[in-house]
Amino acid sequence: MNEPTTKLPSGIAHAYWFQAFNAISWQTCTGSPLILFARALGASATALGVLVGLAPALTIMQIPASRYAADYGYKRVMLTGWSARVGVLGLLCLLPLGARVLPHDAVVTLLLAVMFSFCLLRGLATCAWMPWMTSIVPERVRGLYLSRDRTFINLASVIALFASGGLMTEHASMTGFALVFFLGFAGGAVSLAFLRRIPEPLSTTPRAAPAETADWRKILRDGPFLRLLAFSAVVQLSLSAHATFVLVFLREEVGFGDGTILWIGAGANLFGMLGLHMLGRHADRIGSRPYLGLVLAWWAVAIPAWFLIAIGAFESAGKIAIGLMIMGGYVGGCYELALTRLLMNTVASRPGPARYFALYAVVVSIIIATVPVAWGIGLDALRNFHAQAFGFQWNRYAILFAAESLSLFGIFLVLLRVRESRGESPAYMVQQIFVGMPSRGISYLMQMFR
Repeated sequence: MNEPTTKLPSGIAHAYWFQAFNAISWQTCTGSPLILFARALGASATALGVLVGLAPALTIMQIPASRYAADYGYKRVMLTGWSARVGVLGLLCLLPLGARVLPHDAVVTLLLAVMFSFCLLRGLATCAWMPWMTSIVPERVRGLYLSRDRTFINLASVIALFASGGLMTEHASMTGFALVFFLGFAGGAVSLAFLRRIPEPLSTTPRAAPAETADWRKILRDGPFLRLLAFSAVVQLSLSAHATFVLVFLREEVGFGDGTILWIGAGANLFGMLGLHMLGRHADRIGSRPYLGLVLAWWAVAIPAWFLIAIGAFESAGKIAIGLMIMGGYVGGCYELALTRLLMNTVASRPGPARYFALYAVVVSIIIATVPVAWGIGLDALRNFHAQAFGFQWNRYAILFAAESLSLFGIFLVLLRVRESRGESPAYMVQQIFVGMPSRGISYLMQMFR
């Protein structure tokens, strides 16, 4: 009787492969290559902020779509939206070639239009993914499922970024971008084949429909859910601009080339896989909060280090930046797995989980959409800012990293309020962060090099 609740469902491997090929599409067409392409066209920091903000902003479409997702069918919603989304990527492949004959400002405008359409379709479809996976994956193995899921994603991202770096190094700038975007288009097309083979949701009867009309007022009074939502919101308010403008900082201030930046990103994803391997079943046994505490401890080191690089406190800025990027990939993998697992377990037993997931995604995504735009406007305004203070030269990126560093205290306060129904005590959390996990990491690395 208990066996189904402790094993992953048959056919779940198709979900892993879908995520892998979708990650190739996402990394090449919406990740670092897209930012570098826009910058190569001369896009301003404000335009970059808008470009980065489109995907999270249009996640708001999950709210109206979630009302009909169960009736229409989670699988059908994903297939329809993802098929149209892949078609739009075909247009993206043409833009680098169009940049040879059109003014770059016009290409930036077309880029924003194409990505708006892409992100709109994505926003409508993604309301179905998390309820679908929560339905078919039992609670006791969700950490295991997520670790494998993220491992496939990270491995595919490594391959995509290494390939993109090679294409950008071997080909002229715009030709290289066209080939990178075509790689993303091909990955998206292949992902559809695996999406069709993922098992159907367990709750497919008409009786599931009333759950999808759960009262919004009840959701807004759900204490554990709201505390988790508050934590995610504060994290994104503090740090959602970081990844975008670190890329620009590496390119313009540290002096890294586009191909080098993509290769560093690949290395970061490779280390992210190490973090996912370490979590695995440990997250199901220990809980998510210990890993969120570990992530916050790393941010307390890494973000001030970026500030010190920006003011010129280190002579070997390039080497330190590479180390921060690589370790950031490891910690980022831990953060995404722990947070997603905690969200799934918090929402799974509620009526109408699609609305919980939609509300969570929309609130967090609106913040992700607006913060980079606001910082982009601010960094454009501070373009010529230079000041001498405490013996160091301050620039606009120093202001960004200083503000992020100060915001970490707010993240700590909201993390203290997050609760987990199945987790260890705070004392055990501290022991795992500073003793247990480092020892397991050393043991794993020793086994790799035997």
